[in-house]
This record gives sequence, C-alpha cells and structure tokens, in this order.
Amino acid sequence: MAIEIKGREIQLDNEVLITRGNRGYAFPRKVPSLETKTQISPERYALIMDGKFPDFSSRRAILMEQANNGLPYEKAIISALKGGLTVPSTSPFMRHYIDANDALSGKGVLYDASGNLIENTRLTNYVNALNSRYWVNLNAKFVEGQGFLDLDLETITGINPDNTPIFSRAPLEDCLEDDCYIDLDSLNSQGFPTKKSTFKDYIPGRVIMFYRPQKNKNAGFSADSGGAGLGCGRNPQYSNPALGVPVCAEGVQNF
Repeated sequence: MAIEIKGREIQLDNEVLITRGNRGYAFPRKVPSLETKTQISPERYALIMDGKFPDFSSRRAILMEQANNGLPYEKAIISALKGGLTVPSTSPFMRHYIDANDALSGKGVLYDASGNLIENTRLTNYVNALNSRYWVNLNAKFVEGQGFLDLDLETITGINPDNTPIFSRAPLEDCLEDDCYIDLDSLNSQGFPTKKSTFKDYIPGRVIMFYRPQKNKNAGFSADSGGAGLGCGRNPQYSNPALGVPVCAEGVQNF
C-alpha cells in the first residue's frame, strides 16, 4: 500500500514568508509609505530598518545607488545636506547592508519608501551592486578625543549660514584595532566590529574586511569583485570620479 504525502496550502496573497532556522515569519507585502521632509522618487529609496528581527521601524530611506561622485568627503556631505538629504554614519549604513543581504537570501525583507516590498530582479540588482560595485564615504571621521584609541567619532549634522559644516562628536566605542576579516554580527552601536571572524573569506552580509580607525581619517565602505570592506583610514581630501556617498531622505518625524 502506497503512503500518502500531502502538502498544505498557505495563503500569502498579502504576505511573504521568511524562514530562519526552523521558524517561519510572515511579513506584509505592503507597509505604510515614509513621509519625507524632502520630495523624492520613493521607488528609488529603500527603507533603513531599525530594531531587531522580526520587529522593525523606519524613519529614513536610502537611495539605492551612490550619489555625489567625484567630491571629497566634506564637500560630498555638504552637497547632500544642501539638497535636503543626509549622509548616514557607519551604524545605519552597515545595518542596512546586512538587512539587504538577508532579504536576498530569503532571511529578511526590504521595502522601498512607498512601502512596497523590494523583490525579484529589483532586489537582486540592488544587493549585487552593494556587494560588488559600491565605493562610498560614510559620515564618520576619527578625531582626537576621549574614546577608544583616544579618538572621537565626528559626524556632519548640518550647515551654518556661511556654508561651513556643523559637527557632532561622541567618544569612539571599543572596537577592533587590527586589519582583519570581521563578523558583522559583532557590530557595536556605532557600527564598528568587536570580533574577528573565524572565516578568512568574504561572505556578503556576514564577513567583510575591516581596516582599523586612524586619527584624522574617515570611514568608508567599498565592494568590488574581490570582496567588500569597511575602511577607517581614508584621506578626507581624496576624490575620485567613482567615489561617492550614500544619501538618505529623512522622515518628517525626525525634524
């Protein structure tokens, strides 16, 4: 006598099923759109999600391509601010990088600023660019201070009437001080790693290279066919036609 094997239909017209280990999670295909201070094309922006899986919130969205190419660090950030946009520091960018790779591997979700699920070819093209064709400075500079390695983390938060930048500083939190492969699940609240990886190869969204913080240098993310890395020793005066910044549209609740 033959055994019977029967599947069970699950209705997912308005949801998408995500699996992690032996657990399944249902996420909506549509969430509320992000109301932004600056007018944008929302389908070109991905929500940066705050929180811990599976519960998230969002108050900003990131353009799904790098911007302001060819400008040195400070000028690129000021240009974004003049356009009503912001440049993220290390923590929100690296969190988004991890979430985007989770979405591509079926372990998470990603939405655009209209609230629509980013999936299929659109998701693949975006995450592949993040993993192999991306070269940006982040809004993070290391200056003499009171934190780890006697450094503070400096960010540009606004522009004075004379077009000079407004800075914010916080002591640098403890992080690795070696150049090495790092586990991205060890990032501290400022987005810097605290643990070396046991793997010695690039694993998108999980293991990348890290280059230690250096005084008067800025942080940036780069990815090409050879892998990806978070570098903290970039020259803020350097410019290149291929080097840009990520830009974000902030939600109105941020103001």
